[in-house]
Amino acid sequence: MHETCISKLPRFQPIDRTQIFLRTTDVESLIAEDHPVRAIWIFLDRLDLSKFSEEQRAVEGSVGRSAISPHLLLSIWIYSYARGVSSARQISREMEHEPGPSMAGRYGGSESPHAE
Repeated sequence: MHETCISKLPRFQPIDRTQIFLRTTDVESLIAEDHPVRAIWIFLDRLDLSKFSEEQRAVEGSVGRSAISPHLLLSIWIYSYARGVSSARQISREMEHEPGPSMAGRYGGSESPHAE
């Protein structure tokens, strides 16, 4: 015979907030076309930042990790400072949650350049 639904417990998908997932993300699409950080990118693209790389030790053809781009660091700093955030640790924390600082230099979701 058919059992009534009233006597059975409802079944739901479990919630697992510790679940790790991978997804394909176009970093450029995470920032709106009118987001202020885009103006910072345009501004920095027009500047000659070659002085920042004159003494760079990470060079093509040598071993070691590549250095972080001056364009990236400056864009993160300018964007954060414009929002009233000047602490490197606070900027690092905000980069984990808000796309503006984390993508300010087209960072691509990598780790913060500030090591705690």
